[in-house]
Amino acid sequence: MKSDTEIREDVISELRWDLQISEPKAIGLAVADGEVTLTGHVWSHAEKLAAAQATERVNGVEAIANDLKIRLSGTPRDDSDITQAIAWIHSSSVTLVPASHLRRSSWRSCSTRPPQIP
Repeated sequence: MKSDTEIREDVISELRWDLQISEPKAIGLAVADGEVTLTGHVWSHAEKLAAAQATERVNGVEAIANDLKIRLSGTPRDDSDITQAIAWIHSSSVTLVPASHLRRSSWRSCSTRPPQIP
């Protein structure tokens, strides 16, 4: 059975090896009795998942506590920014098709035609 120190070093190596993790140094590790706790921050949910999967690949890991925080890129947005973005989307020049112009079959099922080859 691996010691906690060996597991920690193996997890660090695995995180550095995984190309989906952009900043492995931003991830902190604590290991106790084979249970690994991931702390720190990543830039996306995909990176958070990749870090957990990389940790799972290490032999000797018994459990994972993924306490990584996701830090979105760009400046933080508050509710007023989000409200303005929604208002802009609604006021954009999108032309909606009235329901009277839709055929029932166009939204209940899809029809397919084989491609016509000349």
